[in-house]
Amino acid sequence: MDTAELFSAAKPRAGSISRPGKADQEQAISASILLVLAGTQPTRQQLERRREKRHPYPYPVYLTPVGRDGATPAGETIVVLGKHLSEHGCEF
Repeated sequence: MDTAELFSAAKPRAGSISRPGKADQEQAISASILLVLAGTQPTRQQLERRREKRHPYPYPVYLTPVGRDGATPAGETIVVLGKHLSEHGCEF
């Protein structure tokens, strides 16, 4: 259902202008809700540019800076909350 159809569905009918019944009121409310929901949806589907599937990872991640040798700690560890994991990366 596109936005034009929703607008026409939201308009009151000629017979219901003088004294709307409960069914007409419910239909008008329903049409209004559909209009609001239609406004929140993107008009075009977003193209996914990522090549790998991301997986939710809402857990603490401990980050410790290391020296040039790649093993010796070079600073204090900080804790961040993870967002996503993929085969080749993580997001926090």
